[in-house]
Amino acid sequence: MSDEAARRALDDGKQICVVVSRLTVRAMLWAMQESMREEALIPQGKQSVKSLIGQGDSVKNVEVNDPKFKEFERILKKYGIDYAVTKKEGKYLVFFKAKDDDVLKQVLAECTKSQVNGRKASIHRQLQKIMQRLASMTKRRKVREKIPDREL
Repeated sequence: MSDEAARRALDDGKQICVVVSRLTVRAMLWAMQESMREEALIPQGKQSVKSLIGQGDSVKNVEVNDPKFKEFERILKKYGIDYAVTKKEGKYLVFFKAKDDDVLKQVLAECTKSQVNGRKASIHRQLQKIMQRLASMTKRRKVREKIPDREL
């Protein structure tokens, strides 16, 4: 009888291990799905001021007077900054999380750098300059000199 009791105890132990492992896997999958849902609910990039403040982090703002604001937004997206924009009297107020302060300094530096280096003359002006250069150039003509006697 002890052999039968030992066998039953062993079988019961195996079944308990299988059930516990299945429950553990289900619990882990459920936890992963919940965390993914929570991450999906947190907005990233451009968002409203209300949702930015609602994330619980402190918020700072910067006033931007740039006429090329779309380029500024492109650089913000490049660096992955969560931000919100409001426009007042032709000026843009950009709200961002305080933890992104250092990154925003880099964004502003890159934006000012691109404005200084990015000023290119229009194509029309470039064409006008080229046309003036061409007009000012004197045309050179090849003059052939005739040599009366050629000897071989």
